[in-house]
Amino acid sequence: MRKTLDDLFEEARIGPVEYKGFAVHRIVTRKVYKPGQFIIRFLKAAPYPIQGLRINIEPGKLFIEDDVYTRVLLRLDIITDDVLVRYQPSSKGSEIVFYNGWMYENEVLHAWFNNSGMLVEEQGNKLILHCSDGYGDYYREPSFDDLIVEIDFLND
Repeated sequence: MRKTLDDLFEEARIGPVEYKGFAVHRIVTRKVYKPGQFIIRFLKAAPYPIQGLRINIEPGKLFIEDDVYTRVLLRLDIITDDVLVRYQPSSKGSEIVFYNGWMYENEVLHAWFNNSGMLVEEQGNKLILHCSDGYGDYYREPSFDDLIVEIDFLND
């Protein structure tokens, strides 16, 4: 029986894990010590299920337009343009966490099971996340183009 990415993550207890010669991540983190901002660009997304990107800051605040968050889900059925996210870390620094998720019609966020994971590409101040959701047959091959997201850190 072939193992899923979820099986590999459970065995490793920490990430990333190796899959077919690639490092696959469950989450991507970035330490921040001063206020800054980044732009989220959705480059590609599967039409179903609804794809999304979860962003958390621990501790600190995220600002999108006039709204303030500690965690936010950017859903592809709602977001149509690039998203500017400003952040305010705590005085001792914070960690920004990114991971992919998906939803069905019931609006419940799903993440981190079956073959969910991300390939991470770094290009200077940009991260490009190639995400595989966990939708579908338990033993299907991961598809790292279910969601492709560019995160452009403007203050680094």
